[in-house]
Amino acid sequence: MSSSSTSLVPNTALISNVTSFFKIKLDGTNYPLWLAQVMPVLTSRNLIGYVDGTKPCPAYLLTDGRGRNTLTVDPAFDAWIQEDRMIQSWINGSLTPSVLSMVVPSACSRTIWVSLEQRYASQSQNARILQLCGELLHKRGDISISAYLNRINSIADKLRVAGSPISDHDLVTVVKSNFPGYKITANSISNPLTYKILQNILLSLEKELSSEHYVSSMSPESVTTPVYATPPSELGPNLDSATSVVYVSNPPRASRGRVVPHARSSYPLGGSPAAGSAGSRGPFPTPRGGASSG
Repeated sequence: MSSSSTSLVPNTALISNVTSFFKIKLDGTNYPLWLAQVMPVLTSRNLIGYVDGTKPCPAYLLTDGRGRNTLTVDPAFDAWIQEDRMIQSWINGSLTPSVLSMVVPSACSRTIWVSLEQRYASQSQNARILQLCGELLHKRGDISISAYLNRINSIADKLRVAGSPISDHDLVTVVKSNFPGYKITANSISNPLTYKILQNILLSLEKELSSEHYVSSMSPESVTTPVYATPPSELGPNLDSATSVVYVSNPPRASRGRVVPHARSSYPLGGSPAAGSAGSRGPFPTPRGGASSG
């Protein structure tokens, strides 16, 4: 007579007091937090298979060499049942009375686990998505451009993981709304302003704003100037350097210093005023009213 399954030894000595780890009770609104508390306990004790279905219950009876059932109960079955009942008691002990009242008595811990997951995971997921969308719409405030973009990227990553990725167009709209003092557009319909390009523009703008030379030269009533992003060759084959011009402009503002005539300049992404003045970039003039060299 042989056994079709390996004997399991209950590890109740290791898990008898585990309920002391469950400080947070599932109340129906905190499923992710509850799950983050329970999962490490089950995983660290090699018991996660009971609830995720990867460690199913062994057959009740041992089999003989021909695969036929005998009249002998498999010890592995008894061990599995003992551990599964322990896990059920942990789960039930980590639920608030209101949630516990909705748990149907079950033959195994996995059934309870799946029931809780189906009831509360989607609710928590939707609430989490709404929370992240709300955070995405928070105003930039007085934080730096790079810090703001890092925050936006982090939220976008979390939304993607949550199964609700935000579109590139919506990202551009949200970010641009936080820079009302600048008009950021692309002059080519075939090459619209993407979030990747917008990031590069704003980071370039941040560098320019941190330059004392830039600050001293940006004192006229109204200035329109390009901020150079990543060269088109690095952004993809669909960006044409002659047509994908991005303008960054700030509205008129009072100046205590001299008034410089309104200036407008245009350069392809990755270009430079020096290149335009040298004639190597074609019909892109040197900005009038900007900072002079030297």
